[in-house]
Amino acid sequence: MSTRSNIAVDKDDGSIIRVYCHFDGYINEGVGQILHNYYNDKDKATSLVSKGDISELGTDEEHTKFYKDRGFSWGHTQEDWSSIKPKPSASEYSMMNELRGDLFIEYLYYFATCEHIPEGQWYVSESKFLDTAEIDINAYHSSLHYWTKFIPLEAFFTEKE
Repeated sequence: MSTRSNIAVDKDDGSIIRVYCHFDGYINEGVGQILHNYYNDKDKATSLVSKGDISELGTDEEHTKFYKDRGFSWGHTQEDWSSIKPKPSASEYSMMNELRGDLFIEYLYYFATCEHIPEGQWYVSESKFLDTAEIDINAYHSSLHYWTKFIPLEAFFTEKE
């Protein structure tokens, strides 16, 4: 079983690029911790995402398993770059809108810069579900899917006093 995630980076023009990561998407001891420990600057984050979709994230690009490098799969002799290249979004709002309904992505990691943190930092949003029976609505679907607000990834690794 895999814990799927997306990894995104903002670009200088305000747009965003993101890739899919298949394995170990959870925060602790997974993609979150690896991004926090080994890709914690904009150059490293951008370089990683520019290489396309990821099967398994490593502590550096050499040890990361990119879909583009895996060769034969599902009847193809090599992966089609158009299906595994970074996906562009015009803005954070656009990216979140594009992820609506993608129920199998559990975490979204986003390296963002802002006025207050110009060097940038990692943030994480989690995919959540509400059981419609719990909120007492008569609906066709048994649950509602949403994404949490972004939280600085650093908050999960700061020592508690």
